[in-house]
Amino acid sequence: MKNDRLKAAIDDRLSALHGTPESRERIMRCMKEDAIVKKKMSYSIILAATMVVLLASVALAAVNHTDLIGWLFGENAPREMVQQALTKPEAVAEKDGLKLSVDEYIYDGNTLSLNIAAESGRDGTVFFHTDNPAFEQEFQVTTIGLGIGPDEFIALGGTVDGKLVENRVNTFVAYQVPDEVAGNPIQIKLTGRFYTPKKPIVALPDTHGDYDLYPEDSDHIYLQNGRYTVLQNYPAGIEAMAAATNVDDVLDLFHMQPLGDIELTLTVQHNTGALRHTRVDGQTKFDYPEYAVQITKADFGTASTMIEYTVTTKPGATRSLNGERGGTLAFVLLDTDGKLIQMPWSGGGDNFDDGTERIEWTSRGDPMQQVPSRITLMPYNEAAFNTSGDDDPSPYFYTEEAMQLIIVPN
Repeated sequence: MKNDRLKAAIDDRLSALHGTPESRERIMRCMKEDAIVKKKMSYSIILAATMVVLLASVALAAVNHTDLIGWLFGENAPREMVQQALTKPEAVAEKDGLKLSVDEYIYDGNTLSLNIAAESGRDGTVFFHTDNPAFEQEFQVTTIGLGIGPDEFIALGGTVDGKLVENRVNTFVAYQVPDEVAGNPIQIKLTGRFYTPKKPIVALPDTHGDYDLYPEDSDHIYLQNGRYTVLQNYPAGIEAMAAATNVDDVLDLFHMQPLGDIELTLTVQHNTGALRHTRVDGQTKFDYPEYAVQITKADFGTASTMIEYTVTTKPGATRSLNGERGGTLAFVLLDTDGKLIQMPWSGGGDNFDDGTERIEWTSRGDPMQQVPSRITLMPYNEAAFNTSGDDDPSPYFYTEEAMQLIIVPN
């Protein structure tokens, strides 16, 4: 039971250190046996399996990459095209032998991705942590990738178990930008937080599992892949953290002494002249006996692909969107040749008193070298497909309700 709660809390990536009071309260509640979860009428469908795998691997990716394109897309990126959206700003702040910088960013109007670097010129090992960047404009952004979890500290410099620790590390974060500010300059404030350890540091072997608890030892800080993950700390510390009432108590449990903060302000610019964007030409609203679909975006951009649409069921509909009646209505995207376009998706919506449902879907994927002239939004029976054991959803398509979208430059 304890390990289940721990894994759920790690997956949630909530900060017990510098997050909002609400996030600290929630992470404490996650680790208590008597947590109560209330069902709400509104619901969220958070990410397809491919996105879950992506986010689960993102923290490790920051250790293996120093360039933003490599972190975002790996070896499969149309690198020459994406380079058009890449900027290397001269954004550096230093204090007391510590440095915070933004090495690169990609802002294509749909998404904003940052390559953040921290560096230590001090003797011994220090630890680095950064909160989510603060945006000076008042708008809500959606985090789509995080290179350092809010419960993680990254080691910089010094030696651990006789081995040198890199004194510079890159970490990455990516956001979906809301339509009301897309394309406009965005002002960002970054805060890098640095700490000195209050206990000796011990490196864990490579065989230690990503979600395994650290050994029951309160006399050491355990380092895994260059990181100290708070919620994997010894069990006694987890229980004590659940009872903590203020940040100072939590810091003491984490064996960290604040060394100082560094702030960095940056304005990111959207290079509109060099970037590719697309839209749907023609029909964007489709009406069927049981539901209606409104296409709001189909942008095959320079650095990302973004498809957005809203589905609303009608009174008396026999097919359900959210699974409460079987989840018999879902959607996939097909390219011009009828092949599946593999993209992670997320969605959220509501159930209404009259039995109708509404979900706003977002499919976000890597950029495509060639823009398809036409794509198809294809409804299918998700429940039947999921229980079939098939790899191909096409036998479960509602082909008579296929929606053809003509894609043109924007």
